[in-house]
Amino acid sequence: MTPKIFWLVIAISISLSPSIFSQIDFNKNLNWEEVQSLAEAEGKIIFLDAYTEWCYPCKMMDQNVFSRYSVGEHFNSRFINYKMDMEQMPGPIIALNHSVKTYPNYLFLSSDGTLIYKVVGVQKADDIIAYSKLALEPQRLKKAKDERYAQGDRKADFLYNYCFDKFEEFDLSYQRLVVEYLDTQDDWGTLKNLKFIYNFLETYDSPLFDYLVNHKGLFYEIFDPAEVDRNISFLIQNKINNAKPKLSLTEIEALYTHSYGSSGAQKFSEYQLSLYDRFEQFDEYAGVLIRHMKNYPPSIPAVYFDNAKYILENTGNKVFLSEALKWNAIALDLNQSETNFLQQSEILIKMNEKKKAKKAIKAAIKRAKKSNTDTSALEVQFQKIKSM
Repeated sequence: MTPKIFWLVIAISISLSPSIFSQIDFNKNLNWEEVQSLAEAEGKIIFLDAYTEWCYPCKMMDQNVFSRYSVGEHFNSRFINYKMDMEQMPGPIIALNHSVKTYPNYLFLSSDGTLIYKVVGVQKADDIIAYSKLALEPQRLKKAKDERYAQGDRKADFLYNYCFDKFEEFDLSYQRLVVEYLDTQDDWGTLKNLKFIYNFLETYDSPLFDYLVNHKGLFYEIFDPAEVDRNISFLIQNKINNAKPKLSLTEIEALYTHSYGSSGAQKFSEYQLSLYDRFEQFDEYAGVLIRHMKNYPPSIPAVYFDNAKYILENTGNKVFLSEALKWNAIALDLNQSETNFLQQSEILIKMNEKKKAKKAIKAAIKRAKKSNTDTSALEVQFQKIKSM
């Protein structure tokens, strides 16, 4: 083997050495904020090598421990690794926050900066791996965050993540934390905060609900408007169903007015219709229906016909029946069908207006014959009225 080939083989062997390619990747091209974002996106803990330029043991760790294949393979697959000169910003702040006074110092941090575990001094490869496994224990992160909160930390990023942590733990304290986080925000209307509010929107009696109903347009831009409206309706109904003592209609009307503004009256009217229909309170339903039709006239003929049919089938009140007759007349103007003529005669019969009913059917038969339409059903109705 010539000297040239010998040194080429040596160079290739070195370049392919695991100690070169499997050393810890410390994400040198990222700044601290980018490292935190990467850790949050990948759901990983940050391994922070806190060093100084003058720290000789720090350099020894780089050469003898972090360059090892076993260490690199372990840390690169489990952590977001980062080196920070603690004498350059934001190093002094992090050192102060986590009592870093000697070097080397190794911090295991969550993406929001919560200290999970700390290792001080020079370590063997097996030992630093063992310590890192302790940092990965789920309960250790939970304990660290609880301690951080108990010590009074109310930083926005920490509270934001802490809310989700407590929610996932089924710890109801997240409800208080949600409000605490939002209290740190000058602008609730950012995309991040709108999604946060919508995620934790659970009750009518909350500042989150108030913000939603007062800024529906912002939420409509992000979420399906129909879904937003369904959620508002659900929370109102949940408030009504669980109220103790039960809410009066006046109080319920106030809920709809608060939630829907100018359209609140129509929503409350629809609620009353649903309520009386569910409990089969026919006269109450008919009374609200008449007001509803006057205030919010429909444009579809079938609605007039169906509402007239409801009153015909469920009440004998002549005041209500006279309104039903008017609605049926509107349906007839829009659609002169056999069904509409038959219902008109039935309403008149129930109002003891047999002569008018007979006259209406005769007119209907005459129109049908002119248009060569089958008159059999109308003829049967005519004979029925005639025999009364």
